[in-house]
Amino acid sequence: ARRTQVLYPKEVGYLLLSLDIAPGSLVFEAGTGSGVSTAYIANIVRPSGKVVSMDVNEESVEIARKNLSLLGLSDYVELRLGDVVGGVPERNLFDAAVMDLPSPWEASRAFWNLLKPSSRVAVVIPTYNQLEKTATSLEEAGFSVLDCVDISVQGIRVKKGAVRPLPFSRTHNAFLMFAAKVLTRDQWSKS
Repeated sequence: ARRTQVLYPKEVGYLLLSLDIAPGSLVFEAGTGSGVSTAYIANIVRPSGKVVSMDVNEESVEIARKNLSLLGLSDYVELRLGDVVGGVPERNLFDAAVMDLPSPWEASRAFWNLLKPSSRVAVVIPTYNQLEKTATSLEEAGFSVLDCVDISVQGIRVKKGAVRPLPFSRTHNAFLMFAAKVLTRDQWSKS
């Protein structure tokens, strides 16, 4: 079951590789939705890692709980009902983070606080007009914006004497923006 937009494998694969997560990683996710991305992350961080995923919608959390249970991944995920903008109690704890929120620029400071130094955050952004605002808020929070991509996939029909693109392609679904928590020399000496 799902009630929110799902990222396609083309985005999820790129996101997972860019975050550099592995078995044992501790990953924070804001915007659980139906738990599809949560499941992909949990599958990578298990058996000794964990995903802490937070959503403001109780129905989303319950749908994700059921989906994760069906996939046998519940032991690797802690689901929370709440708003990350208000902050989370953990500080400098998470190895990576994913932000899939309607207004991600409002959560940049919260993500800075929860990530370990040199950790990365991936931000899922659906529209062009949100890109600059998100990048600016990440930089103001102290992040270094590393990359922003829009991934398209074009299928190819391979037939003797008639190799050509398929008439339909998977184009824009969401932009992915990546940033790293980079500490200044003074910040490093205080940590």
